[in-house]
Amino acid sequence: MLDGRDLVDATDLAAAAALVRYAIGSAKYVLDRTIRNPKMDRLRRALDGAGADGLSREDISALFSRNLTKKVLDELLADLLDTGGYEEFTRPAQRGRPARRYRRATDPPNGSD
Repeated sequence: MLDGRDLVDATDLAAAAALVRYAIGSAKYVLDRTIRNPKMDRLRRALDGAGADGLSREDISALFSRNLTKKVLDELLADLLDTGGYEEFTRPAQRGRPARRYRRATDPPNGSD
């Protein structure tokens, strides 16, 4: 109607369907009764993009601008592992003890752990 055409075509229907899907998704997000943890969401997004190498504790701390205390970081990582879908693994270091790293559990190991 806004562009003055008399007929609706497939492009118009596709746009309308996308708008409806967006509205339904938005309503589900807003009305969802689960408590959202923005830090957990941010950590999951970072790990999802990190691939098989995952992220070290130092990388994760840097993700939060090094503003998390050790206790808060430990709790966040414990909660992450408890939810499933993510794993902790170790990677040998050139010097010192092996580094603990975190990644999606579905990523295939690269033989370094």
